[in-house]
Amino acid sequence: MKKIVSAALASLMLAAAPMGVLAEAYGTGLTRTVMPISEMSPAQEDISEENRLKQVLTQVKLLIDIPEEYTEFDYSLNTRYEDEQWYFTWRTKDNMKYLSVNADGDGRITYYNNNIRPNKVKAPTILRADALAIAKAFIVKLYPDIIDQLDESETVGTYFGSNAYQFHFTRQVNGILYGNNYVEVSVDHTDGRVKTFSIGWEHDVEFDDPTNRVTTYMAIKKWKSDSALDLKYRIFSNYENGEYKDTVAKLVYINRDTQKNILALTGEYLEENYGWASGGSANDKLMFDATAEAPAQSESVTNSSASRVEFSENELKRMEELDNYISTEEADKIVRAYTQLAIDDSFTLSSYSNGYSYQPYTDTNDRPIVWNLVYTGTVREGDFSPLTARASVNAETGELISFSSYRYYDHFDSEGNFVKPVLAMELEEAQKLADSFLQKVQPEKYKDLSFASSRNTNSFTYVAKEYGKDDTENDGVYYTSVANSYNRTHNDIQVMGNSASVTVDCVEGKITNYSLNWTDGLTFDSEKAVVDENTALETYFDSADVELEYIHYTVYLYDEAADEKAEKEVVYSKYHGGDVIETRDETRLIYSFNAPFYAVSALTGKPITYDGTDYEKNVVEKFEGYSDISGHWAEEQIKLLSDIGVILRTDSFRPDEAISQKEFIAMLMAVTNNYTEVLRYADIDKFMEAYTADMTYNGYYSPEKDEDIQPDSPIMRKDAAKFIVRGMGYEKVATLGSIFKTDFIDNDSIDPSYIGYAALASALGVVNGSHGCFNGDENITRAESAILIYNYMNAEK
Repeated sequence: MKKIVSAALASLMLAAAPMGVLAEAYGTGLTRTVMPISEMSPAQEDISEENRLKQVLTQVKLLIDIPEEYTEFDYSLNTRYEDEQWYFTWRTKDNMKYLSVNADGDGRITYYNNNIRPNKVKAPTILRADALAIAKAFIVKLYPDIIDQLDESETVGTYFGSNAYQFHFTRQVNGILYGNNYVEVSVDHTDGRVKTFSIGWEHDVEFDDPTNRVTTYMAIKKWKSDSALDLKYRIFSNYENGEYKDTVAKLVYINRDTQKNILALTGEYLEENYGWASGGSANDKLMFDATAEAPAQSESVTNSSASRVEFSENELKRMEELDNYISTEEADKIVRAYTQLAIDDSFTLSSYSNGYSYQPYTDTNDRPIVWNLVYTGTVREGDFSPLTARASVNAETGELISFSSYRYYDHFDSEGNFVKPVLAMELEEAQKLADSFLQKVQPEKYKDLSFASSRNTNSFTYVAKEYGKDDTENDGVYYTSVANSYNRTHNDIQVMGNSASVTVDCVEGKITNYSLNWTDGLTFDSEKAVVDENTALETYFDSADVELEYIHYTVYLYDEAADEKAEKEVVYSKYHGGDVIETRDETRLIYSFNAPFYAVSALTGKPITYDGTDYEKNVVEKFEGYSDISGHWAEEQIKLLSDIGVILRTDSFRPDEAISQKEFIAMLMAVTNNYTEVLRYADIDKFMEAYTADMTYNGYYSPEKDEDIQPDSPIMRKDAAKFIVRGMGYEKVATLGSIFKTDFIDNDSIDPSYIGYAALASALGVVNGSHGCFNGDENITRAESAILIYNYMNAEK
């Protein structure tokens, strides 16, 4: 946002308010102030970098404490227009601890990072609620006026490698979220230290009063009245146990347009502003001379080498496949046989390769092998490089898959005069050429292709005055080619993702681009819709989420005198020798529409996701804690693990009941991977599957031989020890059972095949036993499992 810069720069806001109750929770109740620049005497208004550094650094050090051992200090300054950003770093001499702070020109801290190395994964010792109080106190310390405007977002997951609770706060004004402004704080869950802080905040911004807004009902009504659903086939690939199974085209209703945001005060659509961009293109380069002969090879060397080499079964298989492929010479002839293509005898085949042709929703193993041919033509007058062309031909069937060739036309002669392009054919003729070509190259598939649209490409707008010319009679928009698009249809319904395109160069009257995207072997789930469009439309809007929110909105400033012109002219300002488009930043109160699903099934009327499954609206249930762990000997560990999302969140924990193998393994998998989303019952099977897959990959588990994983059965102590040791990666050591002896009273009765696991788990401090005994054949309780997982996180791995 553009600001006006005073001679003395912006005033420093260097007054810190009393901390209050939350500050006391953090451990400080100090009120500290510093004189703002606006109150300094003329002699004090020194804006040199040295004094600016002193002013900003003073403000920062009044807000945060720098430990005495952080003796090393450095800083840097970055400016953009009138904005300043200061970067401060303090560290210890051994670089094992450092503290970095970013501050703006007003001394406001925008980023804070307090890092202590090494950062080994540890189990939490501080509850999330206490960490939240610390985070809020820190915010109050830096920004005392914003705490009442913060809404804490739901914590999605935990990254255990950071040993921290992550808190994200979104700005909330008039009870409405403003996502553009946020505060993020992380608190170390082992020592209560604020590790990181960052803020994105607009300090001078006005918000619409929501009192007289239109209702959500009216917003949805407007969306519905202006919306339409299209009946189409959408292709979905099905997989079973990670293996490709088949491809199905499902009949669905797709929303024709994206729902625009609605201004909540007027009920009208918010028109978006877009920036300006320009692009370019580059010609392909000559690769090598295709006429060069390969060096001769000694026949004796060839024969003697072949007699000594043996080929594997797969190598021989690939060689045999080559017998079924057409040669590159044949592929070249196929391309040149299509006289409609922009390629002639002046083009030389300069290089070629073979590979798989991409076809949408087609398994890799079913994609055709193609010859990819690269051609080099002549250098035309005015060009700096030769013409090129590329083509792909199915190596088995000879089908032309694609073709491309670029033509550049200069719109001016050597003296700078505009030259109108001379067209060999107009738009309608270009479309007829595209149709006839498709019929010839794809006679069967053409029957299922429906013409969609034509558009002029390589267009150029000429306005004589802009070039200092007076030939205004030539003013206009000119084009040199036409792009024709075709959709695949089934029963006159479009099949999404399957299409063809043909671009015709209207100057030469030749085809310069052709491509086909086609999924073979499609199964269509229905021939007609069961659910009508109106019902689908109601489902679409009923299943979506509508939010009332404030958004950041950039208004581009235009020259008011240019309002009558066809195209408005933006206002530019000069900064540091460069042009900058002037803008004004505002906030707008809007209704936003979010459909977290892809389409609505025309057969069931249910919303479906991008992978083709039925969409179920996620119901977020706030976890209030367990009702049955108060006073239990494992209460603290259960609460701490629940706070970081490792233990399943349910109304009751049932601490003294046996825990199933899959629930224990799911918790172990969560901490083994160092990251987890909040663990829910619905995810147990997923975690179980991932854990066994990981063990199988590392050779710790063989589904054919190892029967110790029985997901729904209670887990015994010896198996828990086994899974823990596997998770640590000590499986191979543990199998050397004869070298181990434990301190457990029942050591001699421990199953010999488990003695290594028991010894390692005990030595690492994870398994402590019960009354001095290992009791390997007893089931562990849910409370005991919490202790094991907690100890696992603290163990040296």
